[in-house]
Amino acid sequence: MANGDLFGRFSERVMAASPEIAERFRGTDMAGQKRILHHAINLVLAFFEHDPIGAWAIERVRRTHARSGLDIAPHLYEPWREAFLETVEELDPAMDDGVEIAWRVVLQSTIDYVIAGYDA
Repeated sequence: MANGDLFGRFSERVMAASPEIAERFRGTDMAGQKRILHHAINLVLAFFEHDPIGAWAIERVRRTHARSGLDIAPHLYEPWREAFLETVEELDPAMDDGVEIAWRVVLQSTIDYVIAGYDA
């Protein structure tokens, strides 16, 4: 985040990566979404570390993103993840294979958990 607008660049990248995602955010206050995304990444990290607040928050995301809620289909998480990683790579000079793998592991653990609740 010190090297640029991580969440703004990510938002641009993910919208360009998936017309379906872009359509879901049409008319959305993107400044507010950037704040939510910043908060969400912190919760993803907390979830990965088995923090109770992170677990509670990601459980809430799991319910709200399920088919019966916002209906965020499982296939939408891949472009989301890749857009985030590409943005980190663009802005973080310390990004290397090890950092990328670490991010992938952290993000995927949360994505897998959220997707598992899609049809619940």
